[in-house]
Amino acid sequence: MSMKEDLPSTIDGAMYYGKSAQSAGGVGRNLAESIYKLFGKVNFVSLIGDDIIGEIMLNLLPEPLRHNIVKLPGSRTSSCTVMVDKAGDCKLILGDMEIHNKFHAEYISRKLLHTASVVIIDANLPIDTIHWILKTAREVKVPVFYEPTDLRISGKPFYSSVPHLTNIIRLITPNYAELQDIVRSELGDHYEFDEVDLENVEATLESVKRMLKAISHMFDCIVVTLGQAGIVLSLNYSVNPFQQPLFIDQKYIFDPTESTETSKRIIFFPTRIVEKNVVSVSGAGDSFAGGFISGLLKEYTVSQSIGYGFHAAREALKTEAAVPKEYFPPGWEDSDFWLRRMEYFKTPSWFGVKIWDYVID
Repeated sequence: MSMKEDLPSTIDGAMYYGKSAQSAGGVGRNLAESIYKLFGKVNFVSLIGDDIIGEIMLNLLPEPLRHNIVKLPGSRTSSCTVMVDKAGDCKLILGDMEIHNKFHAEYISRKLLHTASVVIIDANLPIDTIHWILKTAREVKVPVFYEPTDLRISGKPFYSSVPHLTNIIRLITPNYAELQDIVRSELGDHYEFDEVDLENVEATLESVKRMLKAISHMFDCIVVTLGQAGIVLSLNYSVNPFQQPLFIDQKYIFDPTESTETSKRIIFFPTRIVEKNVVSVSGAGDSFAGGFISGLLKEYTVSQSIGYGFHAAREALKTEAAVPKEYFPPGWEDSDFWLRRMEYFKTPSWFGVKIWDYVID
């Protein structure tokens, strides 16, 4: 629901004028569709209820993504109502997510995990299912990428797990609040959080840097999304962390069970402010993550993959749907313009990029 008038300062039960639209959503679903459109083959595993919403959601999915969808009789398909203000910013989400508690390991094919280049999970899964996925991925040596989903559940894998399971998670993509929750889940009362105004980019960057240094030993790659300000990337330091891919021949190049790297690099990539044709920001974060992961799977360098994610996010801003109908016009990705742009993205020479190197204590 998009507000057509100013959002009230308090919810008072009155009727305010808005515009409603229906679209398929869910972090896992959005990532699957985004990666499918930007990269190609994706195996998407999820649950729907035996209801009208489930049928609608199934029909809105690209046909190749429907094969591993399980229909549960007597259950309601997860749904949510998103309230968006006149500027397109998400202000409130009300969700019915009860079916997520029924997402057990029995619905996941071990063969899919064994043949995957990477396993991507979000925080909506029950903790027992997350544990099973992490344990299985560790056995078959497939890296796990984790999308924290929501600030209220983002630390779920780390609150009740143990390092020998969670160290298979090689990449996480939190926003600022989700990063705080992950740090809290790992360090508890041992970490004192900064109080910052997120409108103050410099203060926010300093706070993010502190948090990344506190937990970056756990992950090869952390991508923190900061809305219109840009993203902060924490990466294992190697010969040139910008000009290297993370995948070669569809295989993750770091040892998925043990990392011997001790040097890290933190980079702030500012984004260009998009002021025109912004319809909604609700799908931009998922499209950025889908673009970044797709770039990695295409064996682009890390820096190019960031640029790919930025492009995907900008396209998502232009539509009410969480994932645009298309990210590129046919053939445009092979155009001279795009190839020159990707060449530009090879190195961190973007305007405003800031870099910090450090060694893990």
